[in-house]
Amino acid sequence: MASTWLLLTVLLGLSGFASACVGTPEMGHFPDPRGFGSDLRRGIATQADVREALGEPSGSGGSLLPPDHRRHDVWYYQHMKATGAKVEGEIIKGEMEHNVLLVFFNEGVLDGYLWYSNQNKFDGVWRPR
Repeated sequence: MASTWLLLTVLLGLSGFASACVGTPEMGHFPDPRGFGSDLRRGIATQADVREALGEPSGSGGSLLPPDHRRHDVWYYQHMKATGAKVEGEIIKGEMEHNVLLVFFNEGVLDGYLWYSNQNKFDGVWRPR
């Protein structure tokens, strides 16, 4: 009985994903990272400067990374866009673009950023046991 409920839950989730990907669904806000180095200078720009230039972050958190092991506040910006999703039997195919920008602050001052972007085709397969 439990496996029936699990199967039903997964199938409903996949059908929701497939219907959500029809058209061009988008989520999040991704600012242009080229502003770093010209408008936003490391060691000078404050959190208020970054918020003014890039807008509100999608989320925030903290980090403690080598080599200096200083605590950083981290702001997170992201944008996701799915296009061309279609279901072929038990396979979901489409394209997805995902952009992520992490902005690091040390004591309220810009200390660096990490930007990542991809655009890939995806195939998702659901095969119940």
